[in-house]
Amino acid sequence: MFRTAVLFAALPLAGACTAQPQPYGPENSWFHADMRDMPDEYIDGSVSTGLAEGDVAPNMRLRDQFGDEVELYQFYGMVVQISLFAAWCPPCRRDAPQLAAASRDLEEHGAIVLEVMLESRGGEARVEHSERWAERSGADHPVLADSALETEALLHGGFPTLPLLDRQLRFKDVDAWPLDLDQFENLAVTTRPEQ
Repeated sequence: MFRTAVLFAALPLAGACTAQPQPYGPENSWFHADMRDMPDEYIDGSVSTGLAEGDVAPNMRLRDQFGDEVELYQFYGMVVQISLFAAWCPPCRRDAPQLAAASRDLEEHGAIVLEVMLESRGGEARVEHSERWAERSGADHPVLADSALETEALLHGGFPTLPLLDRQLRFKDVDAWPLDLDQFENLAVTTRPEQ
């Protein structure tokens, strides 16, 4: 009887020793890196960034199709295919369903697509435009509205621009255009998320 009581009394302590995840980034429904797995310089903003292959991408904070803030660095540890697009762009509209399918197919390998709308058909990109885009393309990944053109420096020659980031959010390719989903898939399946 005494041993059973001691065992049951110790169970809550065993759970208390298990560290709880510390999600990085604003509250939203998407993946969040655990801050314990991230280098301090990503968390405190002191990481050296640039726009060339091998550089860490600059962080960005934009609103998704649900109106929630999303931050690039919350995806640390995932392979990230970014699509910078305009709603009026024919190649962007053509690529959107392929990006949606790739994001679903590669999710189990720790990969995600982030579509970033810089222009709607009428000008400035807003949340309602990204919501409509996500519905039409079947996107169940973040579709972000960049009304302040925060990501404009990432553009290479126009729309779409398709930067590919490795798991440390370094540019693997500054513009994988025309859309090269084989490169995205290869990076996702041949690299492992840090455990």
